[in-house]
Amino acid sequence: MSRSHYNAARHVPGLVRWQRSVLEALADRADAEGRTWPRLADVAARVGCSEVSVRRAVQALEAAGLVQVERRHRADGSRASNVYTVFPGGLPGGLDA
Repeated sequence: MSRSHYNAARHVPGLVRWQRSVLEALADRADAEGRTWPRLADVAARVGCSEVSVRRAVQALEAAGLVQVERRHRADGSRASNVYTVFPGGLPGGLDA
């Protein structure tokens, strides 16, 4: 767990409740580089909402530059877990996701 990412996520201004809860849940599970790969069902259970609400929150966080999503696939083309990188202060250098 990255305590620094979690603490920073708690103080990001302008987020609605679900967005903040999802950002905190991702940040709490992140490693030192801010990377995490939880199941969305686990995040939903933790924050007390549906997986659809988590997906919407992640989309909003990604659009705001607070989360970068790496969508992964296996060699056979099937989906693998996404990797989420949390940037509570925004993407480094203002780069687009």
